[in-house]
Amino acid sequence: MRGIGIFHLVLVAVIIWKCHSVEISEEERQKTNDSVNNGEGRESPEHKREVPNNEQQHQHDSQETLPNIVLILADDLGYGDLSYSGHPTSRTPHIDRLARKSRYFTHFYVSSPICSPSRASLLTGRLQVRSGVYPGVFTPDNTQGLPHNETTIATLLKHKRQYLPTHYGFDDYLGVPYSQDMCPCLACFPDRGPCHDTCWSWDVSCPLFSNLSIVEQPVDLTSLTQRLVQHAINFIDSPSPDPFFLYFPFHHVHHPQFASSKFHGGSERGVFGDSLEELDWGVGQVAGALARGGHLHNTIIWFTSDNGPSMARHERGGSAGLLRCGKGTTWEGGVRVPSFVHWPDKVKRGQSHNHNFFIICQERLRGGRR
Repeated sequence: MRGIGIFHLVLVAVIIWKCHSVEISEEERQKTNDSVNNGEGRESPEHKREVPNNEQQHQHDSQETLPNIVLILADDLGYGDLSYSGHPTSRTPHIDRLARKSRYFTHFYVSSPICSPSRASLLTGRLQVRSGVYPGVFTPDNTQGLPHNETTIATLLKHKRQYLPTHYGFDDYLGVPYSQDMCPCLACFPDRGPCHDTCWSWDVSCPLFSNLSIVEQPVDLTSLTQRLVQHAINFIDSPSPDPFFLYFPFHHVHHPQFASSKFHGGSERGVFGDSLEELDWGVGQVAGALARGGHLHNTIIWFTSDNGPSMARHERGGSAGLLRCGKGTTWEGGVRVPSFVHWPDKVKRGQSHNHNFFIICQERLRGGRR
């Protein structure tokens, strides 16, 4: 299975893998395209996934069809930040639309109230104290990273190792290897608009990696989300008979918030809302690409956050809703985050407080029903 990642552990990347062929009938394709009207992405001839030929299809007919998997991770998104969660001034129509068609987990907890340990657990399935990514976060001067003996989701499918994501089982990586506050804050908004928070002025500027090469330094934050989203869409649209895994952890809505000209100054929630709306747009673009390509019906989309909101930053830190405290604490607001799973006809839509995502998906992959 081919994998791409846009990630930060603190890593930000697009990560992908692939496995078996998936045949979508025209009836299913039309049903899928009509079921979710997300995003505004362009459709172009070169972005059409080719249907496997008869020989390829015959080769895979005897194999069990596996779904695509898209894991979307927000950064510091609180339990009460989405308009779906009831926030009065948030606008997240794409995420809301997807959530309404999904199983929404009202009591979903991450393993840590800060990013690197939480993300390490997500990728390895192990508590952070076992992998050693604990108790703090990775910084620009960290020379170790995730231990080489850790097995990630992607490594289970692609037996590769080393340091950057392409050495942990992923085929492709695009991203910044740590949070944007760990670099000098040069510009967060168009026309060199200032960043509304403190950053690490003593370190080098943030690099943008493509696999093992730095392609831009300092990275342009005002266009970063668009480039990461386009990279993900190009992968989804690339011709292949195989299912895929896309891991897309966004920088949004971590401080300092940033946004492109399309979203700057348009939210009632100020710069935090601008960042949140760009995150919502990105999710809509990915869902839209899946729908246009006929993949949505056979794709598991899991949306969640790495930890709760950064309450110390007040209105620029997010909202935990009615939960106590936020990021950096083990109170509910620090580890209970928004989370939902979308898998049409396999995972029943609605709200749930007592079903584990992995139990549901394992049951469906075995052919059972939930």
